Amino acid sequence: MLKNTAKAIVNSGLRPFGLQIRKWRRPSHDRYEQCLRLAMGHVARPFAIDIGAHEGQSSAGILELFPQARILAFEPAPKTFQALQKCASAKGFEAFNLALADREGEMEFNCFDSSQCNSLLAPVSTVNSVIAGLRQEPVKELVKISTLDGLLNARGLSQTPVDYLKVDVQGFEMPVLRGAAKTLQSTRNILIEVSFCKAYQGQCLVDEVCHFLREAGFVLGMTIGYLPADDFDELVSSDFFFTRKD
Repeated sequence: MLKNTAKAIVNSGLRPFGLQIRKWRRPSHDRYEQCLRLAMGHVARPFAIDIGAHEGQSSAGILELFPQARILAFEPAPKTFQALQKCASAKGFEAFNLALADREGEMEFNCFDSSQCNSLLAPVSTVNSVIAGLRQEPVKELVKISTLDGLLNARGLSQTPVDYLKVDVQGFEMPVLRGAAKTLQSTRNILIEVSFCKAYQGQCLVDEVCHFLREAGFVLGMTIGYLPADDFDELVSSDFFFTRKD
């Protein structure tokens, strides 16, 4: 208590100068690298799947550490996929203009000016959203959807162990995981974005994701970073790293 009080007093004096005493935190990129090394550092040619690959940042990061890795990257937004495809061609991984879900078919995809907010789910509010990028009406695009299990089976990869599965799908995590039920049985590590408040209609929250993965045989190994709300005192999301129990 005294330590916190002293810190508050010092910070009140520093505030006019734009300074603040804060607890030092290891940069998030160091923790992402730590997860990658835990997941793939012992594998000669790792197999990674990047769901919600955006413009290929995560896939490119994997290949910087593990040049021999095989990566399948998925991005449904047509415009964003163009950047992903360009990155894939330059770096040497496979890119798919496809959304993953728990069924085959088509769905409307909500596209925003801030493409990292794109989702198969519509925003809860376009006025008072905890995420500023959602405070506009989305442009809707019809995109193809598939299950991860079905796609890997069609490509002859259903028996291939997945060393690292990354899921960043803006609230659509549960349909993705349900459509990957068989794949999860041979998956060793998962990095997944989890949400603490509802920014999208029908999105799942952190407790549902953690319960599902625990039942599937995974344990939480690390949390990485966090996204605070833009104008509210609320935590929006974080990345959780899960590893198989055994």
